[in-house]
Amino acid sequence: ETTKQMAKKPELASMKPDTMAYRYLMDIIAKSKLPDSTEIVAALLEEMKETTDDIVFYDSIDAWARSADKKAGAEASKLFNQMKELQAAGDENIKITSDVYISVMHAWLSSNANDAPDRVEELFQELKDNPDVVLDIKTYNTVLSSWSQSGRYGALEEAERVMEQFKNDPNLSPSRFTYHLMIDAYASRGDPKRAERILDEMDEANIVPDAKSYFSIMRAWKQIGSPNAEEQGKALLTRMIQTQDCSISSLETQDSS
Repeated sequence: ETTKQMAKKPELASMKPDTMAYRYLMDIIAKSKLPDSTEIVAALLEEMKETTDDIVFYDSIDAWARSADKKAGAEASKLFNQMKELQAAGDENIKITSDVYISVMHAWLSSNANDAPDRVEELFQELKDNPDVVLDIKTYNTVLSSWSQSGRYGALEEAERVMEQFKNDPNLSPSRFTYHLMIDAYASRGDPKRAERILDEMDEANIVPDAKSYFSIMRAWKQIGSPNAEEQGKALLTRMIQTQDCSISSLETQDSS
């Protein structure tokens, strides 16, 4: 609306918003969480027509990813396909990065569609096969999140498969958030023993778990009705305090060196 008001001013009658103005406006709207943000961004994209670039497409996809609309995945995929068509046609203003793939994945996840994990998995495989796109930690975490948080039968096994791929990737290593996703996946399914094994893996990888991971396991022991839940909770709390103390001491040593 601001750009339209500007265009009505006599001194600006011959001027039009440039690509940067559209980029700025679309980015604000995409992140605004307004109920009609996707419609506004789509209208701005249509206004731009021949001057679109990868950034405005990304903002349009991002608007859908943040919308929680049941059409989010399908609409984001349409925009993504347009980007691929323009890139294939030689449009130098279009470059598809891992961030674009991730945004489309998030759009599918926000849609809560039953097949969202499958669509995310397809995008993941496509990205891996694309020599022009660099696979990064955020991509693995997004795919892992789609399976670990899914209630579908077999979803946990799919999450484990992705985790193994991640651990075997010669160029990347799982982050603390990656391990937390697996801990939460086991804990939420009533398997605190396997969740604790992830804590052991983190120790081996010299990664300090955060409090959320410990509390997820504590809740799992209580929810499954373990007769030793209190003792197990205390043991986890002691482990957490010791781990955090070691982490703080390590940081202090690094700071002083």
